[in-house]
Amino acid sequence: MQNLGNQLKVQPGQAATWAGPLVATDNRMQPVVETLIVTANAFKLGLCAQVSIPVFQDDPHGAFGSVANVTNVADSTAWVLQNFLDELAKTKDANVPGKTLADNVIMTFIADTWKDPFTASGWPDGYTANVNWVYVMSQGFIKPGWFGEVRPDGSTRFDPATGALNAGV
Repeated sequence: MQNLGNQLKVQPGQAATWAGPLVATDNRMQPVVETLIVTANAFKLGLCAQVSIPVFQDDPHGAFGSVANVTNVADSTAWVLQNFLDELAKTKDANVPGKTLADNVIMTFIADTWKDPFTASGWPDGYTANVNWVYVMSQGFIKPGWFGEVRPDGSTRFDPATGALNAGV
């Protein structure tokens, strides 16, 4: 049995390079960046094809407490994701000639409670109809676009059987 700990581990200073200065002061960013670094290393070694990770397991109100903080969180998250893709772009995909791992990675971001866009004051949790958001970066593997609607009455008009809008759904 081979120990791959050294090949998978986060190198000194790598988290700060990937996430920027926020990683040193925001304890929520550290596990995200370290998990993505280990994931990139595992993908490059061909050890796995899929990883699911929880991110920012908290109420987001604290992240958005000030304009400066929300900018830092957004910037740091963007840097982490860009560095993840840049790292994968350095490795050829062994299964697809002429492509890198970055060319074929699919990322999904799922939020189970989103904010009511029709209530400007207070921004309450738990929009009606128990809707969820799923953002997908699919590298062109699935049709892009918005599916369903966000309506003040809570309806989405999204028909999962057809993927089309339907006023009766």
